[in-house]
Order: sequence, then structure tokens, then C-alpha cells
Amino acid sequence: MNIKKQQIYFYIILGLCLLLSGILFFWATLPSFRTWAALKKDLQRREKEVRLIDNIIQENKQLKEDIAKRGKDYEDFNRMFFLRDDIPQAVKTITDISQDLKIEFMSLIPQPSQKLEAPASGNLAFSLWKTPISIKIKTDYLKLIDFIKGMEKSNKFIRLENLRIKKNPSSLLFHDVEMKIYVFSLQQEKS
Repeated sequence: MNIKKQQIYFYIILGLCLLLSGILFFWATLPSFRTWAALKKDLQRREKEVRLIDNIIQENKQLKEDIAKRGKDYEDFNRMFFLRDDIPQAVKTITDISQDLKIEFMSLIPQPSQKLEAPASGNLAFSLWKTPISIKIKTDYLKLIDFIKGMEKSNKFIRLENLRIKKNPSSLLFHDVEMKIYVFSLQQEKS
């Protein structure tokens, strides 16, 4: 029996040692677990911040692309108009359109420009003007059609308003053509 008692004491002491070792291990590693938990929480917070920054970077890239596109659209828009006081350029554009067609100009007379009213929503940085130009030419029907198509294809806003064709008593093939066109121009507004 004595041996049995010794075994019981041995197991009790072993159990107490194991229990004490577990308590000591837990007590020694508890600060590490707390640090780990704090680091995990900090890591999650930083991952969230990184995702937020990534979203901001993506939005910034998109905004830069939008600004570049708007800038290109603005440049394209401006190229479609003549400058306000550049009527000679408008006349040159019209004569360039007719150059290959060998149309005979009888007269090409710019008239005073008219300022167009801005839309009600407008805090525009520019004003829009239209300038009528009276044109008299001598041509045949095919060249006249090509001339009108050339104005339509022009990279500038040109609008044909009136067109009158009369027979030319001195020529069977050519006709006297009178037309009024409008060219549109922009003028920068002073702020």
C-alpha cells in the first residue's frame, strides 16, 4: 500500500506541477497575447486605411482622366468657332472650301456681327456671336453642291441661311447664286 500511496502523491504533485506550469505559462504569455490582439486590431485598422487610400487614389486617377477629357472637349469646342474679331479667317476658310472647285466669286461681304443671347443657366466665360456673310458666286449645280458639302464638312460652325439660284443670261452652264451664310465666333468675357 505504501507504493500505492506514493504513486497517488506522485500524480497529485505532478498534477499540481502541471497546473502551476500552465498558470505560469499563461501568466507569462498573457502580455504577448494582449500585444498580438492589439497588433491584429491595428493591422485591421491600417488595412482599412489602405483600402480607403486606394479608393482615393482611384478616384483621383478618374478625376484626372475626366479633367483631361474635359480639357480636350473644351479645346475641340473652341476649334469649332472662329475668334471674335477674326472675320478674315472666316473668309479664308470659305474661299479655301471653294478653291478646288474653281468657283468664281462675284462678291463676298461680311456684315456686322450680332451677339447671341446666353442661355438662362449661363455664367459663361465667353459670348457667342454670329456674323452674316453675303456671297455671290457664278457656278454650275454640281460645284454648288460640292461647295455646300464642303461648308457642312468644315471643322468650323458655318450655317447656310438663304440660297437663291438665278439663270445667267450670258452662260448656259453657269448660274448666278446668292447665299447668306453665318459664321459663329467666340469672345472671351472679362470677369
